[in-house]
Amino acid sequence: MNWIQQFFVFCSGASLQLLRQCPEFERLRYVSIGITIVFTAILAFISSYYAISLIFDDKTLTIGLALFWALIIFNLDRYIVQSMRNDGDFKRKFILSVPRIIIAVFIAIVISKPLEIKLFENEINFFLEEKKRSVLLALENEFITPKNQLKEEITVLQKSLEKKLNLRNKYFDDYMCECNGTCGTGIIGWGPNCEARKERFENYSIEYEKDLIKGEQKILVLENQINELELAFENDKRQLAGQMKFGFFDRVKALSELDNWGAYFIMLIFILIETAPILTKLISSKGPYDHLLLEREFEFETHFLRRKDINLYQRQKSQQLNDISMRFGPNTNEYKLKDKLRAKTLERYEQIRLQQTEKNDK
Repeated sequence: MNWIQQFFVFCSGASLQLLRQCPEFERLRYVSIGITIVFTAILAFISSYYAISLIFDDKTLTIGLALFWALIIFNLDRYIVQSMRNDGDFKRKFILSVPRIIIAVFIAIVISKPLEIKLFENEINFFLEEKKRSVLLALENEFITPKNQLKEEITVLQKSLEKKLNLRNKYFDDYMCECNGTCGTGIIGWGPNCEARKERFENYSIEYEKDLIKGEQKILVLENQINELELAFENDKRQLAGQMKFGFFDRVKALSELDNWGAYFIMLIFILIETAPILTKLISSKGPYDHLLLEREFEFETHFLRRKDINLYQRQKSQQLNDISMRFGPNTNEYKLKDKLRAKTLERYEQIRLQQTEKNDK
C-alpha cells in the first residue's frame, strides 16, 4: 500500500499490520471507509466555518474553531467505525450498531444545518426581513393610535377657532354694512343700529382673541406631545432594530419555519454519508480482516488468562509459605524481649563509659 492508502486506512480505524495480510479487495474496502470519514470531516469543517463566522469576525479564530470541530467529528466517526466488530452474527451486529447509528444521525444533522442555512440564505433573509417589518409595523401601530387622537384634537380645536373667526368676520361685515347703509336700516352713517353692531363686533373680537390664545396654547401642547411620541417611536425603533440582529440560531429557527423540502433532502444526504460506513460494516459478511482481528483478540485473551492463572498460582503459593513460616517460625514475642534487653544493656554501657570519661578528665 502507498502512503495515501495507508492514510485512509488509518482514518478508517483499521490496523495496517493486519490489513497487510489481507487480500487487495479487503484493503480497498477499508480505504473507501476512510475516504468517507475524511470527506465527512471536511464537510464538518466547511459547515462549522460558516456557522462560527456568523458569531466571530476574526478569521484566524474561526478557522481554528472550525478545524477543532472537524477533528472532533473525525475522531467520533473513526471511533464509531473502529468499535464495530463483525463476528458473523447479524442480529448481534444490528443491536450493537443501533446506538452508533443514532450518534451518526445526530452528527449528520449537526453538520448539515449550517450548510442548509447557507444554501437557502436568500429565502431565510427574506423571511427574517418580513418578520422584522411586521414587528416594526406592530410597534408603529402602538404609537399611531395616540398620535391620531392628538391630531384629531388639534383638528377639532382648529375648526372651532375657524368657526369663531368666521363668526367674527360676519359680525364685522354686519357692522360695516349697517354703517355704510347697504343693509339693515339702509341709513348711511352713525346710528343706534350701527353702534350696536359695532359693540357686538368688538365684544366678540375680545372673546375671540382670548379663545385664540387658549386654543393656540392647547394646540402647541398637543403638537409637543406628538413630537414626544414620534421621538419615543424612533428611539424604540432603533433599539428594536439593534436587538433584531439575527444570529445563527435565529436562522435555524427560520429555516424550520420555512418548511422547505430541499433542506430535508440535504439533511437526508448527510445522514446517508454519515451512516454509510456503519451500514457497510453491518450488511457486509465476515471478511479476512475480521477473521484476523478476532484471532488476535482471541490470542490476547488466551495469553491474558494464562498470565492471570500464573499470577494467581504464585500468590497462592506465597500465601502458603507465609502461613508455614508463621506456624513453625520463632516466637516473635521472644525476639521482642531480647531486643529490649539488648537495648537496655547498650544504654547502661554507654552511661558507664560517659562516667569513666568524666573521671579521666578531672
